[in-house]
Amino acid sequence: MERQQHATTGRRKCKMSPKNIRLRRPASLLPSALLAHRSSSSGLQGVLTPRPMTAAFTRAVLVILLKIYRANCHDAVQEVSALRRPSLETGQQRKLPRKVLIGYASSNYTNVLNAVMEDGVNVVIWAFMDVRSTGVHASPSSATEIRDLSRMQSQGDAGANTLVRKLIQLRAQSSQSYMESTNATITTNLDFNAIASVIQQLNAFGYSRVLHLVSVGGWNSPHLDESLSPTEWFAVWKSSVLSQLFQGIDWDFEGNDVLDSKENVFTVQCLNKMGEISRLLKEDKTNFSHHALTSKEGYIVTTAPPQSYLNTRTQNFSRYVNLTSPTRTWHPKFHYFGSNVYAYFLARFGENVDLVSIQFYESYSDAAMAVFHDKMSPGDYIFDFMQELASQHFQFYVDFSQDTLLDEMTGQYVSLPLDKIVIGLANGWALEKRNRNKVLYISPEQCKNAYDKLKVSSDGDLTPRGFMFWTIEERGKNGVYLAKGLSHFLLESAS
Repeated sequence: MERQQHATTGRRKCKMSPKNIRLRRPASLLPSALLAHRSSSSGLQGVLTPRPMTAAFTRAVLVILLKIYRANCHDAVQEVSALRRPSLETGQQRKLPRKVLIGYASSNYTNVLNAVMEDGVNVVIWAFMDVRSTGVHASPSSATEIRDLSRMQSQGDAGANTLVRKLIQLRAQSSQSYMESTNATITTNLDFNAIASVIQQLNAFGYSRVLHLVSVGGWNSPHLDESLSPTEWFAVWKSSVLSQLFQGIDWDFEGNDVLDSKENVFTVQCLNKMGEISRLLKEDKTNFSHHALTSKEGYIVTTAPPQSYLNTRTQNFSRYVNLTSPTRTWHPKFHYFGSNVYAYFLARFGENVDLVSIQFYESYSDAAMAVFHDKMSPGDYIFDFMQELASQHFQFYVDFSQDTLLDEMTGQYVSLPLDKIVIGLANGWALEKRNRNKVLYISPEQCKNAYDKLKVSSDGDLTPRGFMFWTIEERGKNGVYLAKGLSHFLLESAS
């Protein structure tokens, strides 16, 4: 999937621990007339001694207490109603902070509160949701077909349509389905009422400038519904709880465990829809607070491709994400690499994307190969990655002509501006035995080492826009508090 007063984040340090956050009435509602003087002769400070009360005085006190009780009951009902009804204020579009610390979350709300109030997360991305047509059905399966990077000529959408189509996982027991019209439904495992409560609690404690986005996609999830147009998808966003709760979206479409799943290829239609929806989100100017806006401000749009899906060190292109990589010296037969599929999205619609979080924690990623196989330090890898992009003027060449369905696309440079680059990290889960030598963990200290060198590089300040991590749910696992370590240097540098 993180504040001291910052001009950029608006975060204020709050003395109250998230563990103590509860909606509660004052502990004592007794009128001051009932409180006795403090006895100095007893030597016990704060001991209350009741005064003698007449019957009339007692009746008066009971009347007062009854009124207070009724008023508090009414307030409590209003508070609960407010939590169950998302505030329009939470969905107003806002600007990204100068430096971002992004964490993904789903349901561990205590961890979210801690990640924001103690660790410094300033962008929370809630994962995941989707918009589906109410008439979607499953497709029949077909024979398995495996591709590798030596066979770069795409078989196109026609070939993709012969692949098995993944059954749509509605997860009836854990998902919520919000009917927004007769044509489309929001499907999600997120509890929007609970998220509204978390946002309101953060706002109440001074963290109102923390941004909340919602992620579309995820591993094993279906890609965009073919039967919904971009305008229909956007209409659901605008008319639903989504636009009230979230300041924007995060595109996170990936592949599927089933090797011959239809979701292991991105159709041209899907990529174009992602771009058109992004454009509609960026161009929408409603629900803004009253301040001047530039022509391209709107909802925030981010994306988080695995490293092979946006590989700045190769010109190869394919829309398939079930590829092997025969020329690799490390795990060449791993069957779930991509080859710059998100480069097409950025080449055509990059002006509508605010941030690009590159997943260095992709299984057997190039970053992991450099560290585990080539014995490079993680800090040096980050430094070289950013310096190499700078030497290429923050663009890289992709040969889109390798896909025969992209008639209008030839080889071209894809822009990846410095102020959009976010380094994607794994926290403590990457240290589990099953993930060793597969998923790269980069510690805050190693990130700081790279960050400090990038800040004073010979080409000027080459520090990325920030860091992203998956996931807030795993905060503290194996003793790792990644966001807290990152915020010590990242957010301080932004002040």
